[in-house]
This record gives sequence, structure tokens and C-alpha cells, in this order.
Amino acid sequence: MFSVNKAVHRAFEKGCDSSNLGRWAWTRYKGKGEQTLRVITAYRPNPPQGPFSVYAQHNAYFHSIDRQICPRQAFLMDLILELENFLLKGDKIILMLDGNSNMKNSDLSRALCKLSLYKAILSKHGLDGPATHKRNATKSPVDGIWMSPGLEILKRGLLRVRRSDTFRPSMPVDRPDLYICLRA
Repeated sequence: MFSVNKAVHRAFEKGCDSSNLGRWAWTRYKGKGEQTLRVITAYRPNPPQGPFSVYAQHNAYFHSIDRQICPRQAFLMDLILELENFLLKGDKIILMLDGNSNMKNSDLSRALCKLSLYKAILSKHGLDGPATHKRNATKSPVDGIWMSPGLEILKRGLLRVRRSDTFRPSMPVDRPDLYICLRA
């Protein structure tokens, strides 16, 4: 994750998943009146798909530290704990998530709702919102943007990424080809 142009001058802290598995990274921005916004990009591994998958790599890591847990469950538990800490610090949250689960109704979706984060893409498109991958026969979004109450999206969109024929939720203004414009 990176910031460019005006966003660079507002960024004052950055970090990532403490396991160093690359599950998420974040940048914290300072706004008017000492408000803080934490923008997080996250990836939850797909269910098991082979010995060289991200899931398998994470599973091997957790076994090596004697943590007997499904990597998808570990992602959920660890991310929610991290988000709770960010919220306790007073941060507004934007979470851009490749969740590899139904963003309409899954364990991940329910946990994020319990933190009072809302589904930014589904709030625009409703439950008939777009599938976010071309092979997704269920037309359920597996990616999403979750936001703190009080953040208002002024402009947003879904753009086609040609490299993998995947549809991804738009990202904040630090990516010139993808966008979300906010007002707090």
C-alpha cells in the first residue's frame, strides 16, 4: 500500500500484520481537527487448494509456532482484534478486503458488522451488487470495502483489472486508476 500526492503529507504512521504473513497492511492519516483515518488492505486466503497455496503456507507457519488453527479462522480472529485496537484509538476505518468469502453474509461479514463497519460497495449496489471475480458463478462479491460510520463516499466505482480478468472494488485516491472520494 502506498500514498501519493496530497495523501503523502497526511500519512504519519504505517504498519502491517504482526505475523509478517502479508495478510494486511495499513497507513494512518491525520485530518482536520486531529481526526485519524486508517486505510487497510487485507487478503484472506482461499480455502485449501493445494500444497503451494497461500493457505498451505499460512498453515505451515501456524504449525511451526504451535498454533493449531485454520488460517482463515486465524485471519478473522487476528484482523478483528487489530481493528478493535484501531477503533479504540479513535481511528476511522476503511478496510479494502479480498475476503475470499461472501461479503453479503459470511463469518467475516458478520464480524465486521459487529464492529459497526458498513459494506460500502453493497450500500451502493444493494444485495444484487456485482460479483467481483469472473469465475464467481454465485454472483456474490468476495471482495469488499468496509468503512466506519460517518465516512461518506462522494464518488466510487468498480473498474476492470485486465491482468487477471478480476473485478476489484475501487481503492482510495492513492491509486490513480482506482478511486474513492470521501467526506468525513
